[in-house]
Amino acid sequence: MKETIHMVLRVLTPVFVGCGQKLLKKEYIYIPNENHVYVPDRDRFFSWLQERNLVDAYTDFILSSDNSLYQWLLSQKASKEEIRGLAAYTAHGGDRTINGKPIRLDDIHSMVKGPGGKPYLPGSSIKGAMRTALLNKMVAGKKPCPFPEDAFHKGVQEMDARVKSGKEPHGRASKSLFRREAGNIEEGQFHKLRLVNQKGKEIPSYNAVCSAMRGLSVSDSLPVEASCLTLCQKLDVGPSGGISSRVPMMRECLKPGTELHAALTLDDCFLREAGMDRQFLVEAIQEFYALQNRQFVAKFHGFEHEAEERGCVLYLGGGCGFPSKTILQSLYGDASLSCTAELLTFLFPDGYHETDVAAGVSPHMLKCTKWEDRLVPMGKCEVLFP
Repeated sequence: MKETIHMVLRVLTPVFVGCGQKLLKKEYIYIPNENHVYVPDRDRFFSWLQERNLVDAYTDFILSSDNSLYQWLLSQKASKEEIRGLAAYTAHGGDRTINGKPIRLDDIHSMVKGPGGKPYLPGSSIKGAMRTALLNKMVAGKKPCPFPEDAFHKGVQEMDARVKSGKEPHGRASKSLFRREAGNIEEGQFHKLRLVNQKGKEIPSYNAVCSAMRGLSVSDSLPVEASCLTLCQKLDVGPSGGISSRVPMMRECLKPGTELHAALTLDDCFLREAGMDRQFLVEAIQEFYALQNRQFVAKFHGFEHEAEERGCVLYLGGGCGFPSKTILQSLYGDASLSCTAELLTFLFPDGYHETDVAAGVSPHMLKCTKWEDRLVPMGKCEVLFP
């Protein structure tokens, strides 16, 4: 039986899903006393330049060392009303101070948008987060372990040896083992369909068509108004609770309180083969959320209260960090700290992850931003089925 369910995604902390593009300083208008960014509609903007005979002057501006499009427009006698009228969409400038000091506004990484510049959440991003939650629930406490701890350590050591001996580039080595093992784990948990091809031969279980996840599909959310966007800076918080890194990266994010609507379709014909249904999905999301908070987020000073956080909540989109995309905590329990530190030390030799075990948390940075003068983890999105 196939069931389509109305799903509401309520943003709890800023959510970012990038489109791969960014706005350079000369491509947006920032009005400081309003703390708003206006992104010009390209066709409207160039029509305005032609009407004002400003094409050559604008070309000179682009080639100059000046960065403020707002100041350039004012120098061309444009009124604020005209400037606002050029915008395809606008976004609030966000909380742009740290300890009372202003944060400079640099290039802005753009949120994915549909027609008319309206942001939305892609169904693929939502399903990907659900998939990780489901896989965590399936492997938690499973005996025998789908990827035993001794095999994990041996695999990392073998990768390290191959790189150091020059037999394999670092990037390829890091992908080869874990792509294979991740595939094996997913095959063991999800690939439960027994299918035959047109010739009557059984399709090998490693083929994606055998995955019970075929029974779970998520639509793109309906778009929301551009006024639901805000700008947030990427901030890395250390175990002591202090901001360890102020990365000069600003992102367009969906702001807290935004509600987006999508359709979740569940096909019992496929899902039941892997023991999944609607209730199983809800429990998986709740358990994975509690696990991330308890085993990771609450390890950072000032975020201890997160250990008691409960709810049907996904850490969604970019900038949420490694724990939202891994099953190591569910596979290895308390031993996941040393496993994660060992893996990250190999993947990022200059990342100081060899000290993670002593720090009591790995990775040793919590991915945050500021909202209403508070440090908050990125990407919390509540999932509701009204």
